[in-house]
Amino acid sequence: TGTMKDEYKYSGTIEPKDTVDVTASMTGTVKAVNFKEGDKVNKGDVLFTIDTKDLENTIKTNKASLASADASIQSAKTNLELANGATMQTQIENAKNAVTNAKNSIATAQTALDTAGVSVNNAKTTLDDKQNTYNINKQLFDAGGLSKQALDDSQTALTAAQNAYTQAVNSKQQAEVTLSQAKSSLENAQKSYDILVNQTSKENVTKAQDSLNTAQASRKSVQAQIEASESKLSDAVVKSPISGTVSECNVTAGAQLLTAKTPFTIVDLNTVDIQVNVSEDVVPNLKVGDSVQITIPTLSNQAITGHISEISDVSNADGTFKVKMSNTDGKLKAGMFAEVNFAKSTSDGAVIVPRDSVLRDGDDYYAFVIEDGKAKKVDVTIGIDAGETIEVKSGIKASDKVVTKGQTYLDDGSKVKVVSDNGTEITEATTEATTENPKAKKSKGENK
Repeated sequence: TGTMKDEYKYSGTIEPKDTVDVTASMTGTVKAVNFKEGDKVNKGDVLFTIDTKDLENTIKTNKASLASADASIQSAKTNLELANGATMQTQIENAKNAVTNAKNSIATAQTALDTAGVSVNNAKTTLDDKQNTYNINKQLFDAGGLSKQALDDSQTALTAAQNAYTQAVNSKQQAEVTLSQAKSSLENAQKSYDILVNQTSKENVTKAQDSLNTAQASRKSVQAQIEASESKLSDAVVKSPISGTVSECNVTAGAQLLTAKTPFTIVDLNTVDIQVNVSEDVVPNLKVGDSVQITIPTLSNQAITGHISEISDVSNADGTFKVKMSNTDGKLKAGMFAEVNFAKSTSDGAVIVPRDSVLRDGDDYYAFVIEDGKAKKVDVTIGIDAGETIEVKSGIKASDKVVTKGQTYLDDGSKVKVVSDNGTEITEATTEATTENPKAKKSKGENK
């Protein structure tokens, strides 16, 4: 008796359980590399470091900006305090005075414009008179009735009148511009006064508070940049997240960190996985945690025990399912070819006989047992067939002596005798020739 197993055999390749690509969250010049391919590392070991000079300069610049932001906050706080104090009344009084001054300026400008208008009229009258005198003198001079000197004096007076008129016109135009500016100033002063008078203290406080909030938000932004930069300082020291072996190293001290390649790859070879694709009729018989027998042909035929760690819920394109096994005894190495035996079914305490001792007649199975020196044919029900041995579920007890050689020449009730080989009793039957046993007569002395 013993344990019988109905097994499936699949092949797969051994792979490391954990393979980790170690990257850096920042770029820059590699300052130092502490390991090379093939080296063993422990979790937390520093694999390489990145130069942080530029990052440190950035932090200094941001700290200067932080000081400027603090100054802006202080100024905004002062304005808020002023908005809550007596400053508003002073501003209103000043705005009122500005309106009064603008009105006075308009009055002055209007007086100047009126005066300039009178001056223009007087200058025009004088100019007309001098022009008429000159015209008369010119006619007299042409007729010989006036001296050249008198004509020249008349010309000089006319020129002076023309200049005076032009100056009066310019003065009037300037007075008009001054009046327009005074009116515009009054309009602006009146608007400023109205805004101040109509604004409430709450509105002023709100604006001042908004300015303070903006300044404080600016400071937070700069502070966040500083903290992010300081966090990157720690990122410049790249450590191994697991213990294992360096399988790839793509960094060199003094060179720029290449983003196209993974700097380091660490594999954990202490625990390995074997992945195989099994048919769908096998999957229902498997569960995570089941033990499996693993054989490595290149090592030996001795089976190594592993355990199912993962069973895929989704089938592959060919209808098979991925099943993964783990082993931690250190004997299995990544890249090795492995054979995995899954137990389809198990029978403990089974009655086990050599496969050849069970004969078949159509759909029926039978065997011969020895009782009182005779072969007794017994019908049997078989179970798990392991190739060289087979399970008998009924018809044979563990104490029975089963004929294992010569059984094909027996009939029920044939007389037999047990022979031995090297002193060890074995279940061979030698038939005796009798008239009742034609088969035995045919094979006497030869068949066992």
